[in-house]
Amino acid sequence: MTKNGAAYSSGTTAAFSFTPNDNGTYVVSLEVTDDDGGTDTDSESINGTNVDPTISALTISGTGGVACLGGNAVSLSFTVSDPADNSADPIAGTINWGDGSSTTYSGRTYSGSHTYSAGSYAIAVTASDGDGGVDTAGGASGGGSFSTLYTTSGILQPINMTGTRSGFKLGSTIPVKIRITDCNGNPVTNLSPQVTLKKMDATPDVLVNEAVISTVPDQGTTMRHAGDGQYIFNLATKTLSQGSWRVTITDASIAPVSALFDIKK
Repeated sequence: MTKNGAAYSSGTTAAFSFTPNDNGTYVVSLEVTDDDGGTDTDSESINGTNVDPTISALTISGTGGVACLGGNAVSLSFTVSDPADNSADPIAGTINWGDGSSTTYSGRTYSGSHTYSAGSYAIAVTASDGDGGVDTAGGASGGGSFSTLYTTSGILQPINMTGTRSGFKLGSTIPVKIRITDCNGNPVTNLSPQVTLKKMDATPDVLVNEAVISTVPDQGTTMRHAGDGQYIFNLATKTLSQGSWRVTITDASIAPVSALFDIKK
C-alpha cells in the first residue's frame, strides 16, 4: 500500500490490514502470478479521513484560597491525543485564560500557570491538528470555571445577618457596612461595592428594634471605603415603604452577601 509513492504496508496473503498515520488517499496494489509466468495487476484507492484530536485530563489547581492583593497563580495542565503521530499531525492551539488574555501552545502536553486578580473566570482550551480537526475543553460549562475572591465580614451591624432581624423606623438612615480583606487579612481599599434593595413583602415581621440613625444619606448605589477595609453606604428609607427588604452587596471581587431587615412606620 502506498501514498504519494511511499510504501506504507505490504503483504503476501489474501488479506492484510494497516493503520494510516495521516488522512489522505492510499493506493492498494495487487499482483497475481501463476506457475507459467503469467502476471496480472490491479489497484484500488482508499481514502483515509481525518479524526479530530481529543483534549483530556484538563486540570485547574490553585483556585481554592482567598484572593491576594498581588494576584493568584492558577496552574493548568492537559494532554492532547490524535490517531496520527505528531510528525503527520502536529498539534497546536490556544488557551483563553478568561481575563482577556490568551496563550498559544504546541505539542501534546501542556503545563503552565497564569496570574489572576480577584474575580470569577473560565479557562477555555482549543486544539487543532492542522487538517481541520479541532477539539475544545473547559469553558463556563466544561469544568473551566473558578473564582479567586476576597473574603468579607458579611453585612455588619446595625443590620443583623443572623439572629433577630433588624427593624428600623421608616425615614431613618441605615448604615450598610461590610469589611473586605485579602488572603493575608490585609484590608482591600480599592473596590466599589454596589448596594441593591429588593422588597420581599409588605408586612414587617418585627418591631422597630434598632436606633434611628440620623446622618446624610448617600446618593447612587456605590459604597465608599471608610478605613481598615470597611465600606459603608448610608441608605435612606424615607422613599421606601413599610415591610421586609433584602439588601445585597456585590462586587466582581467578592461573593455576593445579603441580609433581611424590616421597615415599620
